[in-house]
Amino acid sequence: MTATGSPISDLNPIFIASEIELEIHSKKTGTRKIVMDDKFFTGYRKNIVEKDEILVGIIIPYTKENQYFCAYKQARRREDDIAIVNSAINVNFEPNTTRISAINFAFGGMA
Repeated sequence: MTATGSPISDLNPIFIASEIELEIHSKKTGTRKIVMDDKFFTGYRKNIVEKDEILVGIIIPYTKENQYFCAYKQARRREDDIAIVNSAINVNFEPNTTRISAINFAFGGMA
């Protein structure tokens, strides 16, 4: 399985905003875990996964208290259509406040 760098992927912005971990395996170098963040994609349909590596697992973190996650997709039709643009937002608030302590945004289809 190859990790895609498609700019219209519905899941890539969600994965980046949530900073999932990818478990990657290579016969030569063994298994490693990489965080799917703003450094994961290096160009159009290019990423940091090596040619001899395969994806063997995806670790999706649970949200925590004071953390909120939303994803949005805009397409030309309501059903079964590729996105024109999509986004995901992951925000953490300081306890019992409206003050943001951390935030991640990710957008797809912007090129």
